[in-house]
Amino acid sequence: MATVSKKQKKTPQKAGNSRKVNTSSLSQPVNADATSLASLNAFSPNHQWFAFLSLAVDKHRLRVFDANTGVSVAEYTLQASSVTSLQWGTLATESGMTVQSKKRKRSTKDSITKTAPGAPVVLLGLENGGTVFFSPTQGTTVLTLSHASATTAVLDVKTDSDEERVWTSSADGIIRLWDINTSRIICSWKSENRFPYSRLAIKTRNPLDSSSTQQVLASNHSIDLLELQIDSSSEEAIKATRLSTFSGHVTNLLSLQWIPSSSYSQFITSAERDRFMQGWNVPKKGEGRIAFSAPVDGDIRKSHVSEDGKYLLSLSSSGVISIFSTPPSTANPTTSLEPESVVGVLVSRDKKTSEPAQILDAAFVPDQQGTLRIARLLDGARLVFHLIQFTNDQGVVLPEVQVKVTDPKPGQGLDSVRIFLLMARSNCHNLFR
Repeated sequence: MATVSKKQKKTPQKAGNSRKVNTSSLSQPVNADATSLASLNAFSPNHQWFAFLSLAVDKHRLRVFDANTGVSVAEYTLQASSVTSLQWGTLATESGMTVQSKKRKRSTKDSITKTAPGAPVVLLGLENGGTVFFSPTQGTTVLTLSHASATTAVLDVKTDSDEERVWTSSADGIIRLWDINTSRIICSWKSENRFPYSRLAIKTRNPLDSSSTQQVLASNHSIDLLELQIDSSSEEAIKATRLSTFSGHVTNLLSLQWIPSSSYSQFITSAERDRFMQGWNVPKKGEGRIAFSAPVDGDIRKSHVSEDGKYLLSLSSSGVISIFSTPPSTANPTTSLEPESVVGVLVSRDKKTSEPAQILDAAFVPDQQGTLRIARLLDGARLVFHLIQFTNDQGVVLPEVQVKVTDPKPGQGLDSVRIFLLMARSNCHNLFR
């Protein structure tokens, strides 16, 4: 999560041979609101649900919204521990067993509530080292992963491509692989770096690949591509080979994502207090080089890749959404990308005045080509969702999209929310016809 320092000195920096020039906004005013600094949020993989976690001092409260209607469908308040990371995942198999964790002083059982296969769940990494699975359809937690050896904050959590295992990276510098069905640690690996890994990205494996290795991108400031030798017969530390290293960013990474392709040879990153989204080529060995750079108008809050890998998206702290076409791996890395489309959302206060919307997240809709779904905050508590088209009827990307919306009044029902969704999409079309 981004943090904003009160004062930062302007320190000139020189570019080294293997270190990226500091692109963080140390010499620029930081435009960040209190909500972005006191919440965690994310769309579900199918973009039908939106998880919003408020990080209050006394308690952390999770609410899950239906992104089609804007209605809150489930809620969960954590009492025993604080949340340090939030991700979405799915359970590949139907869970309904009761298992007993090993290496515990007292015999305690972790009950797994029965959940339909493939159902989306919210993964909450906790400060005490545990990971909670919350099911919006059940309205309750369905699984808790914990172990006596895992007692430090979980910085990131990701489901494996088989959806039956979970990867976690903790503040103790250890990457752990968990078995969802048995709740046990399959294996673990401790980082040799001084700083723990704050972000993980699991490379999707070929279903026909029967090898026991898994490639994982792991980052703090810099980025390592690791090949982990998985041994499911023991909970002991596993062997890892560092295939490549990447200079990364000056500040901690906010986002680390593979660009989908047949070879998975590129990935993107964005970082705290940084207005550049970076793309990287994965070499066969040695140090990785930057593939492209995409600047935006302010600090990047969120970044995403479309399901087909064709487009990249960044949401800045000023609320502007920039959409880029993914360049080929042979593109000139010294050339900065220009956005194919710039999307802005304005909220009308009266007939004469409007102001930028407070956008929490924006993502590509998988089954609707050229469409974004955005989540914006009203009055610090309510959420409204919009569908915005950034292409015309012929599929051509629009260079600029400006959408004006009106806030629904408190107490307006479901029909009103649907009207506002349609208004955003209609206004977008009408501006460019």
